[in-house]
Amino acid sequence: MSDDQTRFLLDSKFDDRVSILIVYPEDPQYSEISGMFESRGHAFFYHEAKMIVMDGAAISQSWFTEDHLDVVHAHELGHFYANHTSGSEEDERQADWIGIQILQHHMRKGAVSRTAIDLHFDEFVERYGIDPHELDEHYQDVFSDSSEISKFLGKQINVESSEFIIRQWKNSFN
Repeated sequence: MSDDQTRFLLDSKFDDRVSILIVYPEDPQYSEISGMFESRGHAFFYHEAKMIVMDGAAISQSWFTEDHLDVVHAHELGHFYANHTSGSEEDERQADWIGIQILQHHMRKGAVSRTAIDLHFDEFVERYGIDPHELDEHYQDVFSDSSEISKFLGKQINVESSEFIIRQWKNSFN
């Protein structure tokens, strides 16, 4: 691999404000960020640059598919949308849950395979011992004020405003 192939910068297919930087071990600066990969996994979100930084060593493994890339991508966007910075277990669970919502949203648009969603779902169950759908109501409440996340939940209009619209419509006939 030549020096100019030690990193790649890609646009996010899920959010045009975010870019993805894949850094391979041959990159001269890889050793400076490899500790982040060791503590955070295959990637981390660099908030200041709105960038997902992915470990080229993981991506180069024979088992790592485009579906894995989509899962990691969606998970890291979950951290961005929830404004996570701590890396706590709860932040990880939230990012995984949001990632599933992102993948489902983009599958409906034809941008993600069902395999990616199944992969992320199975990882969630294995990691936390619970079906992510059992947390839907809880996390929908937690993130109800987040326009970033609500767009993936289909909660563009809240119950109060929809009830008000219905009342107004009914009153127009009286």
